[in-house]
Amino acid sequence: MERHFFNSKEKKEFFKRMEKHYGIDELKLDTVIMKDQKGKIYLISNKFKDINEKDFRIASYGLYFATDINELRLSIEGSQIIGKLATKNILELNETQIKKWMQGQDIDFKNETEGFFLIKHKKDFYGCGKYKNGIIMNYVPKDRRIKFE
Repeated sequence: MERHFFNSKEKKEFFKRMEKHYGIDELKLDTVIMKDQKGKIYLISNKFKDINEKDFRIASYGLYFATDINELRLSIEGSQIIGKLATKNILELNETQIKKWMQGQDIDFKNETEGFFLIKHKKDFYGCGKYKNGIIMNYVPKDRRIKFE
């Protein structure tokens, strides 16, 4: 698996993108950032720098944070880390809508602008969706969807 670890300049640019899109004053995550060939971004403990990878069989790296293919789409965990700091590009869903969201359904919604938004219900964040043409497109992975009776 080909992977790229961000240098300090790339990390700073990545944080600036997050700050600008989500209205965060200053984002500081004391982590190593890695991007794989599929555009998935992972946050890894700084202690990883001290490990010789050749000594271990590593199946996966760190916490899956986002996917970056032309646009940045946060994972559920990424939205939970960023959400409490964000001041814009947040869509607040009601009880019925959040249940549909967690089932993996797209949501009918009225909004003025298109693009990626954090999905919020009350004080909790549930991932990131893309709003386009009156619909929030759902990206909740199949294995993380919840079945309601």
